[in-house]
Formats: sequence, C-alpha cells, structure tokens
Amino acid sequence: MKRIAALALKDVAEHAVALAMLVLFMGIAWALLSLIILAQPATVTYLEVHAWLMRFFLPVLGLALGNRLVVAEYHGRTQRFLEALPLGRTDVIVVKLVLGVLVIEALALGSLGATLVLAVTREPIDALFVGILAARTATYALFGMCWFTAMGLLGRLRVPLYLAIGIGLALVADATELEVSRFGPIALVAEDFVLERTRWPVEPLLVTLALAVGWALLAIGLATVREGSVAETLAKRMSMREGVTLAIVVIAILIAWVELSPPNQRPPYEWPEGGVLRASDAPIEIMYGTEDALPDAEALMARFTRELPPLRDAMGWDALPKVRVALSERLDGTTFERVTLGEDDGILVRANYRRGPEWDEDALLSEIVGLVIDDATGGRALWEPIEWPRDGIAAWWPHRDDAELPQTIVQRALWATRERGPDASRLRAWDRTIQREGERVAGALAAVGIDVLEEQRGRDAVFALGRALYGQEPPDDFRAVVHGWLHPLSRTLREVAGIEERALIEAWYARLASLRASHRDAWVPRVEARIDVEIIDGLPTIVARATLDRPPPPGTTVSLAHFDDGPFDDFVWPWEPQREERAWPDGERSIEMRLPGRYGPGSRVWVALDLEGTPLGAPARLAEARVEVP
Repeated sequence: MKRIAALALKDVAEHAVALAMLVLFMGIAWALLSLIILAQPATVTYLEVHAWLMRFFLPVLGLALGNRLVVAEYHGRTQRFLEALPLGRTDVIVVKLVLGVLVIEALALGSLGATLVLAVTREPIDALFVGILAARTATYALFGMCWFTAMGLLGRLRVPLYLAIGIGLALVADATELEVSRFGPIALVAEDFVLERTRWPVEPLLVTLALAVGWALLAIGLATVREGSVAETLAKRMSMREGVTLAIVVIAILIAWVELSPPNQRPPYEWPEGGVLRASDAPIEIMYGTEDALPDAEALMARFTRELPPLRDAMGWDALPKVRVALSERLDGTTFERVTLGEDDGILVRANYRRGPEWDEDALLSEIVGLVIDDATGGRALWEPIEWPRDGIAAWWPHRDDAELPQTIVQRALWATRERGPDASRLRAWDRTIQREGERVAGALAAVGIDVLEEQRGRDAVFALGRALYGQEPPDDFRAVVHGWLHPLSRTLREVAGIEERALIEAWYARLASLRASHRDAWVPRVEARIDVEIIDGLPTIVARATLDRPPPPGTTVSLAHFDDGPFDDFVWPWEPQREERAWPDGERSIEMRLPGRYGPGSRVWVALDLEGTPLGAPARLAEARVEVP
C-alpha cells in the first residue's frame, strides 16, 4: 500500500497546477452561469446551472484530465520510469484511473452542492430529489472519466474514434427511430435532468455503470497487455500515410452510409378519425372534439370551402396545402395560435371558433390565407421587400366581394396612418411597420392598398400581382435572391399590374383622405406615449406612459408586452413577448405601467404598449420601442 500511496502522491504533485486550473475553470464557469440564470426574467429552476455544467463543461474537463494523466505520460514515454520501479502495470493505471475519478467526482458533486445552496432558498428541494440528482451526477462523471482514460490509452487512434463515435451517433439519430438522448449517460443529463424529482432513472443508471466498468476494464487491459507494449505503440504519432488512409476510410464509410441507407421517410402528420370534420373536395380539416361544437365547425367548413379554392385558382397554384383548424376554447375569438409542422404537413392553427360575441371569422380566414401564401412560397412571401402585398391580400380576401371595406378595416387603416401615410419607405420596411402598429392594424393598411389597386387596375391586376409574387415556390438558393434584386416590387407592379408604385401610393393617400372625411366619427384619438428605463427604488424599471386626448371606451384594457431582444433588432413574433395587463381607469386620459427589475443591466428589451377592447377590433398600439437597461 505504501508504494500505491507514493505513486498517488507523485501524480498529485506532478499535476497539482493542472488540477488547480481545472478547479478554477469550473468555479468561474459556475459563477458566470449563475449570474446569467439570476439575471433572467423567468427561470424554471436555478438547478439549470448544474445541468449546463454537466452537459457542456464537465466533458471538457474530463478530456483535459484524461489527456494530462494518460496521454501526456505515454506520449512523453515517462511511464517507462514507473515500469522500472517495483510496481505492477495494473497498479499504475488503476491509480491514475482512481485519481481521475476522484477529481472529476469532486468537481461534479461540488457543482451540485453549490447549485443546491443557490436554489434551496428559491424553490422546494427534498432529500429524494437530492439523492436522484447526486446519483445521476456521480454516475455520469464516473462514466466520463473511465471513457476518457480508455480513449487516452488508444493514443493516435483516439481522435479518429472520437470523430467516428460522434458521427455514428448523429447518423443513428438522423437515419433511425432510435432516440440517442434516451440512452445511457446521455439520458442522465437529458432535458429532465434537474426536473425529475420522484422517479429514479434505473435503466440509464445501470447502463451507464455497465459502460463505465467496460471502459475501465478496457483501459486496464490496454495498459497491461503484452507488458504495456500495445499502449506504447499506440502512443506513437500517426504517420502521414496512416492519416491519409484513415481519412479515406472514414469518407468512404460516410459516402456508403448516405448512398445505401434508405431515406428517412417520416409519416405525414395526421389527425385521428373521431371528432374531425373533413372537406370532400378540398384539403381542409376542422377538429371539433365534442358534438356540441359540430355546428360551429360545419359553419366554418362551409366558409373555408367557399373561400380557399378560389384563392388557389387566383394565385395559379396546382393545389392547396392541407389546412387544419383545431378548436381551443381557452382562446378568445380573436386570438389564433400557429403551430409549426413538418415541411410537407400543411398548416395548423388553434382557434376558438365557437359562435359568440368575440368570434371574428374574417380574422381567422385572413390568418389562414396568409399562411397558405407562406406555404406556397416556402416562406418567401415573408421577405420584407414583397411582404406588404401578402398581408394586404390576406386581409382583403374575406371582403373582396363587398361593396366597400368593413368599418373595422377602415378604422385600423386610419389608426395606422394617424401620423404618416403609406409612403414607399414605410412599405419597404414593412417589418418595422408591423412592429410599430401590430399585425392586424398593419394588415388593414395593406388591405386598403390592395383595394386601391383593384379600383385603379381591376381585380385581374391584383391576381396577376399575387401570381407574380407568390404563384410558385422559388428555388432555395441564390437564384431567389438574384431574382428579388432584379425584380423589385416597383418593377413587378409596373410590368404585371400596370401601375407605377408612386401612382399607387398617391391613390392610396387619396383613398385614406376620403376615408378620414367620411369617417369623422371614427375612433382615432391623438396619443402622446413614450417608453423609458428609470431607476426606481434602486431597480432598473421599464416605464410606459400614455395620454389620450379623450378617455378610451369603458372596459378598455392596456397591456405591456416585453421581450428580451438580444443585441440585434430581430423581428418579434406576436407569440414571443410576455404581457402584463390591467384595466384602463374609467374616465381617465392617462396611464402609467411599470416593469421593475425584470431585466438585468445590459439587456436590450423590445417593449410595446397596447390598448385592447377598442372599436378597432384589434389591439391599438400606443407606443413601441427597444430600450437598453443601464
């Protein structure tokens, strides 16, 4: 035992600086992740700090430790000094393996302990939960050290094997139904790592322990077989010929896998038979669930089968994508949720289409028309230079046969142009217009533009513009970009619709002026609003203030939407922000809303103040800004 202790002390002394650096690195990583988690406005659990360390930082430390204890010694031939001593080769590798395991376990369990101290004052933590976390952490760390030790003894083969294992796992996950994330050590630190509080992951624990024992035995075998000559031979540098040969073999295997493996054909998204209404002559499905909702589903189906096939013909498409609407009674009648499906699975929207005072069937149809256009163009319709006609056609389509646009569309358009009209710069920066006014208000403004185009050049011009812009899915490469540069919207309007962009905008201005004259009683108050960041009671506080020239209608509510936008001004989708709501005080002209301490210093936050329950039938955006928290 004395010689074993001496060997262990020798390794500790030799690698003391490296071990100290590993501990320092782990401590700095833990501190930075803790600050990030604490600064976030909403966190599921503070134990995510430990999860991130185990998933991303501990493997790096294990690799560094394995290289330090094994690779450096065998590569530098210093193990020959130990072999000359009265020590067995098994003693040498076991001491290195045990030392590595102790260090990595100390780092892993130290991270767990520190994170528990951070989290215990903010969330409930019981002994069972701690036991499950400790078992998962310790087993995962044990496997990692055994694996890196064995791989280190493989010498020049270790890097190709790392690549082969990584590529193999990726190919298996991509080309088969096997979920790699549910296997062994990966399952131990998967998404439920710090969320599962009551169930022991017995199978992943046993599999990981078995793998750890296997890699440990492999390491001992490599270090002792043929008196260590195998490990010493593998520690030599790979020759140029061997490297080239290995690269050719790996590339050949990858090519063979790609060419010979059958395509991974995922079954299409389908609804079950019960509780679903299906159109006989169009790819439209409406889920109603219970029998009392069937009449409402039938009414909606009748509207869709009447409206969507003419859209297909007008746009020149061969077929419509599969359109699905699912009943969701938790939503109000004007709120719709888009669900992301696979590339060829069509469209799915959740809506509360039960007939009631809030139900807005035209708004849902506009939503569906816009999504169908997006699907037909592979999302290209959302390219900003050609986006406003997409929104305009979507909002105009339900009313294309009406004598005039409905009152809600008119009022929204007047609200959108209370400060400035539809000038060219505003149309070309359409995403900015949407952010400033809101989706439905901006869509109403665009609908007036499409209606003006119909008045000026006829309905065929509208359809011709739609076919030119959205009639087919563009190629998914540089050709689409080049085509967009060579065919700007102004050129398409001139060549296809027969109108200059400037003439269209002038006619658009004239229509809006006429609407203002004929709708003098429309609800379009003058607004003074701003959004600032102030330090109140020591906390950075987002403050939104608004004053109207007259009180809004009784029952109006105001909501403050906010979203951490990061360093770049990305488009904020309607479902991304969080919202704080309150009732507007009856009879009052002014309101102030505060958001104290939700975002840390340096955060850039997108903030919008919306008035809801107005005659617009859509949120009226009073102010919108991106602010930086000092």
